[in-house]
Parts: sequence; structure tokens; C-alpha cells
Amino acid sequence: MITLTSDVADLILQRTLGENSLGLNNSINRMTTGYKVNQAKDNAAGYSIITDLSKKISSMLQVQQNTDDGISLLQTAEGGLEEVQKLLERLRDLATQASNGTYDSDTRESMQAEADQIIEQISQIRDSIKYDNQNLYYKENNVKTSVTTQSRIMKAQVFSLSAQSGTIEGAEAFAGGETRTITIDGVQYTVKNKLSTANDLSYSKDTSTGELTLTASNFEIRGQEDVSHNLVISGRSNNIYGSSKDDILSDTLTSGSNVFYGLAGNDTVMLNGNGSRVYGGDGDDVITLLGSACQVYGEAGNDTINLERAATIAEGGDGDDIFNIKVSTNWKINGNDGNDTFNIIGNQKNLNINGGSGINMVTGEINSTMTLVNVDRANSYTVDFNKNETKTININGIDYIVTNGTTSQTLIYKINDDGQIEFSTSGAQMTIKGDVNKSHNVVLKSSRLVFYGGNIGDEIKISGDVTVYCGDGDNTITLSSSSIVYGGKGKNIFNISTSGCTVYSKSKDDTINVSGNYNYIQCENGANVNIKSGMQNMVWNLSGTGTIIDNGKNSFISGFGDLDNSTAILLDANANEIIKVNGIEYSIKNRQAVQRALFYSVNAVTDEVSFAGIYVDIKGQDDVEHNVNLYGFRPVFSGGSRDDSIKAFGHDLVINAGDGDDTVVFSGNYGSIYGGDGNDLLFMDATNGNLYGEAGDDTLTINNNLNGQINGGLGNDTYNINAQVTNLSDTGGDNIYNVNANDINIFGGPGADTFYLSGNNNTVLGAGGDDYFVIDG
Repeated sequence: MITLTSDVADLILQRTLGENSLGLNNSINRMTTGYKVNQAKDNAAGYSIITDLSKKISSMLQVQQNTDDGISLLQTAEGGLEEVQKLLERLRDLATQASNGTYDSDTRESMQAEADQIIEQISQIRDSIKYDNQNLYYKENNVKTSVTTQSRIMKAQVFSLSAQSGTIEGAEAFAGGETRTITIDGVQYTVKNKLSTANDLSYSKDTSTGELTLTASNFEIRGQEDVSHNLVISGRSNNIYGSSKDDILSDTLTSGSNVFYGLAGNDTVMLNGNGSRVYGGDGDDVITLLGSACQVYGEAGNDTINLERAATIAEGGDGDDIFNIKVSTNWKINGNDGNDTFNIIGNQKNLNINGGSGINMVTGEINSTMTLVNVDRANSYTVDFNKNETKTININGIDYIVTNGTTSQTLIYKINDDGQIEFSTSGAQMTIKGDVNKSHNVVLKSSRLVFYGGNIGDEIKISGDVTVYCGDGDNTITLSSSSIVYGGKGKNIFNISTSGCTVYSKSKDDTINVSGNYNYIQCENGANVNIKSGMQNMVWNLSGTGTIIDNGKNSFISGFGDLDNSTAILLDANANEIIKVNGIEYSIKNRQAVQRALFYSVNAVTDEVSFAGIYVDIKGQDDVEHNVNLYGFRPVFSGGSRDDSIKAFGHDLVINAGDGDDTVVFSGNYGSIYGGDGNDLLFMDATNGNLYGEAGDDTLTINNNLNGQINGGLGNDTYNINAQVTNLSDTGGDNIYNVNANDINIFGGPGADTFYLSGNNNTVLGAGGDDYFVIDG
């Protein structure tokens, strides 16, 4: 039986109707959503692509939202920075207004108050500007990431913000001769600029240790009287005063020529630099000397003085002092008053110890090279002299007539095992005349001694700056310190192993052996001169036939015939002469009361004029250009108003280049170069010396590690620093600093300076002006 549900036609109709309904539903769905593929069954591959694109679109929409949030954050930060910019502009206006030097201290304090409020507002903005509760300008960390911004304001104070807790940093700028009290971490320091031009100092205090490092030169610094100080000085030519408390004072290895005053209290002082002095003052002080050529004065109190390096003088002063001596030195070590102890540590030599009054002791190993006076193991004797007093002293059966100078002092003499007599004094002038009928074997160890020998034949050794008049015997003179020696009529042997000596030979039979530098030898009747080594030795034979062997460097020889390489001009004591060399006039002055010669030569190819002399001033003609080389011992050369070219090779010389655009190259051993007016080119190839550009746009180039001062002076100067410099500052101008060195201190001037820095451990203080820094390394 066939029913409706089994009717074939109806079934076909029903299926067709269902398919049409499904198609209609799909069409309606597509029309409603606007999508061709709404489900995976619509198009499996297409649906997969659509799903992936949907995820990407969603991510991009979130990125856009994040960008909008970032823009909002930056707009918030920008608003705060705009306010900071306005405050900084006002701060700069105050700095410019206050730096003209016309305002009194009250006005400057008012300006300072406004500046302090500006700084406080900047700090408030830094702390308060937030986005979603996050500070936009400040984040704590343990790494020092700050950049120091310096502004010369009314007190010329430089503010420094550091993210590193425990460190306080800053800087101060001073007008020429200005004295002002500054406060660092609640402690006051009275500071005076010793220069007549602007000068700057910076400071860094480690609050965990209390150590305050001052980077400064040419300042007088007095600490607060009722506070203990822990000071480290990095710089030169400062006077530092402690307090009545127990202070710790020291300087750095690159420092020098500083003077420390411990004042009252049990102070600890350590000298690391060279050429500094310390006065311990009252109290039981501990002074340690690690630098060279320093002076130590313990003064009152029971002091302990540790000599790790040689001091030019070490004095204990009042009290029971202890000296711990770990170095060989012939400089004086004086206990002065009190019961002093001298501990000789190690195998030392040439010590010169005077215990002074009291019961004094020496411990450790002593030997015959030492001079020990007024101690329990003394090997020397003393004779006291009033000023201008004359005494006759018999030593080893020989009479010596001793006449003191204008200062009361003590003559010290020592008799060695071989009968040799050593003479020394406290350094004031004294004359010793030996018996003319005796032979003398003496050592002269102090400066300003004058010694007269006998006529039998003497052996004289010189280790101080002395003057010797030989008798007419056959003498042997050994010169190991700068001195003046007059030979006699006998057959003398002079052995010169030092610098700056003057020897006058009278006999044609004299033999003069030279292995030192910058010495002057004048042969009146011919002599036998052998320059074994050394440089810039000057030899003049006035008459007779002499011989000379020259194995030295840059020797100046005249009066030896074909061996001559220069011309000698005689200069009497303190004489002034005018000479003409290569058509140019030069004014010459002998600065000492002894007769010497000036040597000169001319290079026919380059027209270079070379001068050599000792204690001589040379002033060039003003209206010509000079092309000069300078040699010798402590000469001074002054150029003219034109563009001079000067090369300096001597020892302890001075160059005054004068006006004009000069070129000066210094390759000598210590000296000072002054560029004068004009745009000068100054080159420092020495290790000891000072370079002063003075007025004009100068270029200063340092090619060797330098222990001295560099100052370009007025003008827009350029510094090419290719080696270590201990002290560099500038008076003014917009300067350029090209630094390719390590461990240097640089003080910029008040102008807009540019620093190109390459190197490590350098300290740079830009001071005033809009300074620009480029750091590479």
C-alpha cells in the first residue's frame, strides 16, 4: 500500500524544497553579514585565510591603541619639559647677569635664592610628572648615569645631580682674586683664588667614607675650624689649611707644589705628588712622604715622619719625633728640639742626620757614607757661628779659617777613615780657607760654601752648589753638583759629571773630562778637553794651543781652530752687550757676577741662528722675524713683534715670544714658554715645563707627559693634548680641546668650549659658558 510519505513525487518535491530553503538561508546570511564565507563549510580554504587575517587585524588595532597611549605619555612628558626649559632659560639669564662682577654679595645672594628655587622647581617637576602612576623622569638604580650640567651663576656654583647615592659632586667658579665661603655637605670652606684671572674648582665627596676630593689649582683653601676634614687634593700650587681637629690631608700622584698646613690636632698627611710641602702644626702628627722633592716640617708635637722618598728637607720641630727612613738621600734630616729617634730601615746610604737638642737615638744599619750629628751614634762634629763671625778650626792637624755670612748657623764636619774631611752647613753662606801650605782632601756638601785650597795639591769633591778657588798645586776636582771652580797654576784634573757647572782653567796642562750637560768651560791658556758624553757643553779657548775631543751632542766649541763650530762673545760680570748676528741685532745681558761667553752659530742654508749660554738674557731686534734655536743652562730669549720661529733645547730656560704669530717648539729639560700677543703655535715636547699662550687665538700641542702648567690665556685657543697633563686651565675665550690621553685634569674657561675626549680617567671641568662634549672612549 502506498501512503503520502512514500509518494515518490512528493519525496522529490520535498527534497527540492529543502535544497531551495538551504540556498535561500545561505543567501540571506550572506546578505545580512556581507561575507561570502561565514562558516568553514562555506569554503574551508577561504575560511582559514579569513580567520588568519582577522587575527592580524585585531593585533594591528591593538598596536594602534598602544601608539595612542605612547603619544599621550610623550605629550605629558613634553609638557613638563617645556616648563623645565623655561626654568633653565631663566637660570642661564641669572648666570649671565651675575657673572659680570658688578654685584655685591647681597645681590648675588638674592640671585642665588631665586636660582635655588628654580632648581627646586625642576626637582619637583621631575618627581611629580607621572603617567599611569609611573614617574617619567626618574628611576632608581645603582649605576651612576647622570650628566652634570654646569652653570656659572652669582656664586658661580655648579650643580650636579647623580643617581648614585653616597656621592656629592659639584663645582665652583671664581673671579680673579675672589675669596668666598662655600658649603659642601654642611661643612664650610673658605676659598681664595690666588690668580688674577678666573679660576675653577670641582669636588666629589664620598659620603660613606667622608673623603672629599678637590680638583683645583692655584687656590687657598681653609677648612671649617671646628670640623675634622678628610681632604684629597688633585691639582697644583694650592695652600690647604686643616682645622683644630684631627684631619686627614693628602694629594694625588699627578699633583704637585701644594702646601699643607695641619694646624692643631693629631693630623695624618700623605704627600703623593712632587714638590709639595707640609707643616704639621701642633699635635702628634703622622706625615708620610711618597712624592719626590718635597719638604716636611713636623713642628710642635710628637710627630712620626715616614720618609718613603727623598725630601729636600725633613724637620721634626719641637717634641719627641720619630723618623722612619726608607730611602737613601743626602738631603738634611733634622730632629730639632726634643728626644728624637731615627729608624734607618734597610741598607741606606748618604744620610745626613742632625738630631738637634735633646737625647737622640739612631737605630738600624749605619755606614761611612752617612753624616750623623747630635745622636747617640754620631760620627760628625759641629761648630756654631754667629753672623759674620770668623773662627779658626783645627781638623786633623790642618787649620781652616771659617768666616760665616749674615745668618747664624752651624758648621758640620766629618772625618772619614781615609782622613777625608766633609763640610756641610745649614745652607747659608760660609767661607772656608784651607792652610796654603797643606794638602787638602775635602768634600763640600752644602750650597753657598766658598772654599780656598792650598798650594801643595788638593783633592776636592763637590756635591753642593759651591764656589772653589784652587791653589797652585796639582789638584783633582770632582764636580757632581752645579758649581763654579777657578783652577790654579798647577796641573789640574777636572771631572765634570753634572749640569750647569762653570770651570776656569789657567794652565795649559789641565785635563778636563766632561760627561755632564750644559756646562761652561773657559780655557785661558789652552787645555786638554775631553767631552766623553753629554749635551750642550760649551768650551772656549781664549789663547794658546788646546786640544779637544768631542763625543757629546750639540756641543759649542770656539778657539780650537778647525774644530770650531761657533763664535764666542766675552761677557764680563753683569755686563750688557749689543751684537749683530746675520744682520740682526741682539741685546745680551750676563745675569751673574762672573765672566762667561755667549756662543752663537748661523746655518747658511736655513738662516737659523743658534745661541748657547749660561745665565744669559737675549733680546731680539723688535722689527724683524727671528729664526732661533736656544741652548744652554737657564738662558732667557725674548722675541720681537714679528712672526718668530723659536726652538728651545736648553735646561730651565724661559722663552718670551712677544707679539706676532709665533711658533715655539720646546724640547728641552724644564722651562717656561710665554706666547705673548698674536695667534701662536706652541709645542711642548718636554716632560717638565710650563706653557702660557697669553693673548691671541693660540694652538697649544702637548706631545709628552708633562709635569707643569698649561694655560692658553685670553683668546679662542685650541689644545691638542696627546699626553698626560697634570694641570691645564684657561683664562677665557671659546676654546677647543682635542684630548687623546689618560689621567688628566682640565679646567675650561668661562667661554663656550668644545671638548673632544678620547681616553680614560680624565677629569674635565667645563665651568661657565655653553660647553659641548664629544666623548669617544
